[in-house]
Amino acid sequence: WDRIAFNEAFDRSCWAHAARLFELMPKGLKLRYVAECWQDRRPDNDSFMGGGLVKRLALSIDGYNRIADTFFGHDSVEALHVRRAVRQEIGIGSLIMGKFVCALDPELESRETLDRLASKIFEDFSWKSLHGRLIYATSTGRRIRRWDPEWAAKEERKALMRRAQRAAQGKA
Repeated sequence: WDRIAFNEAFDRSCWAHAARLFELMPKGLKLRYVAECWQDRRPDNDSFMGGGLVKRLALSIDGYNRIADTFFGHDSVEALHVRRAVRQEIGIGSLIMGKFVCALDPELESRETLDRLASKIFEDFSWKSLHGRLIYATSTGRRIRRWDPEWAAKEERKALMRRAQRAAQGKA
C-alpha cells in the first residue's frame, strides 16, 4: 500500500482505494484471502443513491472503466476483465431497473446517461455482451414489475413523493 504515492487523479472519486490497488498490480501485488467479513454490505442503505439510480450506476461503471483504462490501457486484456467483472456485478437487471426509474422520474434519472452506460458495459465483443445488448434494447422498464413487483412499487411511491415535493417547492 505504501509503495506508491497517493494518485491525485482519483482523489474525491469514490474509487481512490481501488485505484491504488490497481496501480500496484503492474509492479507486483500479492493479496491474501481472509475468510472473514470485514465490510458490512448494506444494499438498502447506499449513501451514493441520493442522485438517483442512474448516477449511482455511472459511479461504478465509469469509475472502474476509468481505473482500468488508466493503469492498463483500454484495449488491454486486464481492462477487458475489469469490464467483464463490472458487467457481472451490475447485471442486466440493474439496467432494466434504470429504464423503469427513468420513465418514472425523468427529471432525476437520465435515460441518455443510462443508454451510454449500457453501451459501455456491453462494448466488448462476446456472446454475453451481445446478449446483454439485445436484452437491454428489447426490454421495457415495465418488465421489472413482473421481475420484482415489491421493488417497483417502492420506486413508484418514491417517484410520486419526489414529484409532489418539486410541485410544492414550485408553489412556495
